[in-house]
Amino acid sequence: MILYMTLWIINLLFVIIKKDNKIICFITYLTLGILFVSNAGLSGDAALYKWHFENKVFSGELFEVGYTFAEKIFHACGIHTYTGFLIVLFVLGTIFLWIGLKKYNISYHYLLLITMPFIFPTYSIAIRFYLASAIMVAAIRYLNERKYWLFFIFVICAGSFHVVALFYLLFVFCGTKRMSAISLNKKFLLWLVGIFSVLNFIISILLKKNLLILALVKIITAVFIIGENKIDAYTTTNTNFGGIIFLFTYLCGMVTAIYIYRLVFDERRTTDKNNEQTINVIKTYSKVNYNINLILSTILPFIAMNLLFYRLLTIGHISNAIVLGMYRKQNLSKRRRGSIQISPVNVFFILSCLSWFIPEIIGFNDITIKGLFEASILFGK
Repeated sequence: MILYMTLWIINLLFVIIKKDNKIICFITYLTLGILFVSNAGLSGDAALYKWHFENKVFSGELFEVGYTFAEKIFHACGIHTYTGFLIVLFVLGTIFLWIGLKKYNISYHYLLLITMPFIFPTYSIAIRFYLASAIMVAAIRYLNERKYWLFFIFVICAGSFHVVALFYLLFVFCGTKRMSAISLNKKFLLWLVGIFSVLNFIISILLKKNLLILALVKIITAVFIIGENKIDAYTTTNTNFGGIIFLFTYLCGMVTAIYIYRLVFDERRTTDKNNEQTINVIKTYSKVNYNINLILSTILPFIAMNLLFYRLLTIGHISNAIVLGMYRKQNLSKRRRGSIQISPVNVFFILSCLSWFIPEIIGFNDITIKGLFEASILFGK
């Protein structure tokens, strides 16, 4: 655990001083990979995944069709141990991340910094959602490029591993030319949706009920053959003030997205025209990223019903980190290069990272960094 936090702090320092170190990024990612693949699957969801894979329970009652199909393929290829299964999953996730990021020149310190506090510990247990999120990183790339048929294919693929990922189909509105052309201060419709979602979230927490969202979830999940038990896992649980933790996390991410948007467009006037193509790529991604974070506000009422929906918010923070990493790598503002600056976007991004430590500190859903090491066959007792 000391190693883990030391690597997080080192990545934080590189973000603050605005420098990159590929060796540190590689060591950090390698550490995350070792922790992921060495999970012994002794308790919670990890134990269920291990039992499901090793006992070849290939039914749609517990998991989605894409995940069970992958299990069959792995067994057919001679992979019969849970560790081997995790290794292949992590490699697959890395491939999808590579597909999503290979076109961009980014600083990976931002991506590592945002995922390490709580997002990665979540992914190491919720391995289906880890793969779905990795696929979504690739999907967002094609959304930026307005290759909508590829975007739909990747999102449906993500949904075949975790059905709630189908919510990300709404992101198609983020990449349309019409939506992208709307200026920041005139997106009344999206802001109206966001405000309604926050109010719905607060009212649902106070009443401890959300019948509208409950009915909507049942309709959506009924389309997929995933079993009544799976539907009930997301629709029969009510929450209370615990959801405020993720409301704060969402707001930090949303404000970060706003400042990223403004930062990119303000800096565009001072950059070299030779970098016009790269600048336009970053500009497009910042627009899409802003819209994605606004649309994610609609998740808040779902979180008021079941805290597990917080997982859907992680893609917004990951998208923020990617755009910031692109901006930092390009060094759009030469006058700031190599300097330490406490700018609003840095403050809110770091605050977003710190906000993910809150569920870690309170031990939400038994997901902790310490638990990662205890569950590891290499580091556990």
